[in-house]
Amino acid sequence: MPDHAPGEAASLRHGPPFTDASAYHRLARELKVRGGTRPLRVALLASFTFGFIEPFLRVELGRLGLDVDLFIGGYGEVESLWLDESSALHAFQPDVVVVAVRLEDMSPDAAIRVADATGATLRSSFDALVQRLSALLQARAGDGAGTAGRWTTLVANFAPVAASPFGVGDASVAASRQEAVAYANHSLREAVSAVGGAYVWDYAGLVAAHGAGVWRDDRLWFLGRIPVAAIHHPAAAQHLARTIRAAVQPSAKVLVLDLDNTLWGGVVGDDGVEALKVGDDYPGNVFKAVQRHARGLRDRGVLLAIASKNDEEVVRDAFARHPEFLLRWDDFAAHAVSWEPKSAGLARMAEQLGLGLDALVFLDDNPVERAEVQSMLPAVRVIDVEPWGSLPRALAAAPWFDQLAASAEDLRRASQYAEERQRQTVAGAYATVEEYLGSLELTAQAMATSALERQRVAQLIAKTNQFNLTLRRPSEAQVTEWMSTPDTHRVLHMRLADRFGDHGIIAAAVLARHGETARIEVLVMSCRVMNRRAEHAFLSFAAEVARQWGCTRLLGEYVPGPRNSVVADLYPALGFEPEPAMPTTDTMCFGVALTDTALPWPAAIRRTA
Repeated sequence: MPDHAPGEAASLRHGPPFTDASAYHRLARELKVRGGTRPLRVALLASFTFGFIEPFLRVELGRLGLDVDLFIGGYGEVESLWLDESSALHAFQPDVVVVAVRLEDMSPDAAIRVADATGATLRSSFDALVQRLSALLQARAGDGAGTAGRWTTLVANFAPVAASPFGVGDASVAASRQEAVAYANHSLREAVSAVGGAYVWDYAGLVAAHGAGVWRDDRLWFLGRIPVAAIHHPAAAQHLARTIRAAVQPSAKVLVLDLDNTLWGGVVGDDGVEALKVGDDYPGNVFKAVQRHARGLRDRGVLLAIASKNDEEVVRDAFARHPEFLLRWDDFAAHAVSWEPKSAGLARMAEQLGLGLDALVFLDDNPVERAEVQSMLPAVRVIDVEPWGSLPRALAAAPWFDQLAASAEDLRRASQYAEERQRQTVAGAYATVEEYLGSLELTAQAMATSALERQRVAQLIAKTNQFNLTLRRPSEAQVTEWMSTPDTHRVLHMRLADRFGDHGIIAAAVLARHGETARIEVLVMSCRVMNRRAEHAFLSFAAEVARQWGCTRLLGEYVPGPRNSVVADLYPALGFEPEPAMPTTDTMCFGVALTDTALPWPAAIRRTA
């Protein structure tokens, strides 16, 4: 999937949905006039009338920095548009397709009838619908040459059916509608997760958050087959926009927190540790809720950092002594505690972590500090908040941490950074790089990517900015398609571990065969393991795969970007020679003959099966 840079839409700041529908229609018209950036192409297919969401979705995606072109299929045309390669949907060439199908639309009688005491009839109807949706996804996945194999799919799960013959007693009977819907959503999640590039849009959660009883306006439904009341159109669009953004862009990597009146109540330098407000009663419970949510993000793989105008010794003492804190000093991967402008601390923090500024999200109760960071570092995402009582809600509503899938590496990221600090500590004890690398006891496992690793590999490609040779960011759907054509493409990855811990999957590549030449279409590696010979090992494996293909030459490309200059000399350093490049591009091409001695495996890393 191509990058989708923000155009005029980027001038809209994310926040709660607007309350005035006319504002959406006006802004949607304005957003149709764009600059030169390629818009994200989103197709909406549904068993009901979906056109109502068009101006709202266009604006809400704009508030997330995404320009968009929309294709809206007629109600009930899901399968005909999807399966027909000559349909308007395929001609549109979407990047994302949203599929929303309700049981009430496909089988109205099944959604309300009671045929037996166990509810088997309703579950059977849901089963049939899930199978139809699964067949669509599998048809796309199985056709590597078809255009459907290249788009990302979001499938809406099922909200509770409109009514139950048992009324308020529904939850008390075996034929419960609630249980049938929960069963169907579990089945749908399993079916969707089995297909690369497909994810669930949590429509059921959206309806539940607003209340199923008020979600629908019967007049709109009976007159126009619109299942959402007008008052909820903005909220529906914002929820879908967040889901689309999470599907096409990586989540932010770091939550940067202010301390005074953000992570705790009070000013530690003036009030002292004993007077800080963190606890289970008001107002301390507000700040404890912020710490609890931040800790949950850390457990999920988001790094935490501190940006505070304070004395570091005073701050460390507060973290060490306060009994109600849920977070401690060592839970933070980076600390910018000084009296300098916070923008300077955040810039240094991003460099220290090896990340771009757009990987940082900043939460501060002080509007002056937020404005300073926003002005000096516009790439940093700043969470706007009202008075401090809204801090937990503002943090929970921030879209930048939305993620549709979590890998094992995500869940270990915080501990991996702690392990990295240990490595840096011991590095100073060795006189040479070779001695230090030998002390790490590095082991690597390089292999072709299977369905088990596909999601993590696609995520690594999407998130990597510095060690990214070609700057290409194929979607998970595209990665899946390449995996299905091993004669012409190979998707590879490598795991790395040492005596301090397991780094997980740290490198990914895509090779394309052209006769006796193999070309590296994608090559990325985590910046956490740079300068440990991991890149030497991975390219040695890529050369091995190319030889097994019968290739005699391996080609690589370097496309200069704003943040990948660190790998500009990678290919020449490994023995690649310059190759002719297209005169109209900045791409630099390099090649190496695949002799038996080319690209040897580095001695510092032990290879495991």
